[in-house]
Amino acid sequence: MADAQLTVLGSAIRPGDTILRYPTATVAAVEPYRADLKVTRTFRMANGAWYAVDRTAEYKIVRPAPSRVLVIGPASTADELRDLSAYCWDAADQSGRTAVVATDTDHDVTAYAAVYAAPGWMDDWTALVLGTEAWGAGVPLVEQPTWDDVSRCTGCRLPLTVGTVDGAPNLCGPCAGTHCSWCGTDEDRALPYSSDEGATWDMFCRPCARQDRRETKRLRAVKVAKAA
Repeated sequence: MADAQLTVLGSAIRPGDTILRYPTATVAAVEPYRADLKVTRTFRMANGAWYAVDRTAEYKIVRPAPSRVLVIGPASTADELRDLSAYCWDAADQSGRTAVVATDTDHDVTAYAAVYAAPGWMDDWTALVLGTEAWGAGVPLVEQPTWDDVSRCTGCRLPLTVGTVDGAPNLCGPCAGTHCSWCGTDEDRALPYSSDEGATWDMFCRPCARQDRRETKRLRAVKVAKAA
């Protein structure tokens, strides 16, 4: 999926977009809505500058191709959520992309490269809504194939049990040359790693995963000390 050049209203610009009027940097963050600025919308750009746009005016932008995938399925009980997180791990490992577990409908499916549907997704209201939105928006909806229909990675022959996007190469993340989400290296095999109890699985190399674990422990210790 290639980057897209679009014409959108100022109200629809989001982080990651490049406004062609300001081609030197991408949007890094959006200032929270302020009632006294009903028309103006302010952005912090990646180069540190601030830009304001008219919410009602049209702007030409370049929107990068999505780099994450969404995973939907039953998640109404603790056991179901644990199973869905495990399925999300597989989706991250086999696609080589950051995978996000959907536990509510507050997701813009067009911001994802694909939506992976775990078994039983049509029996879950949240998953059904997001799956229907993906189908309507033309976002690839990937259902788990039967074992007889499972394809294998053409590089290492790993079974791609969560399915593949139609037309995409049959390559698992490592064989496709997955980069670490944190440092960007591809020299050390990146594996799915979660720092939020399985809600999101990023592709981290081992040194970055170790560093994140150390930082997480440090922040927890600081939080406990402050609460004491």
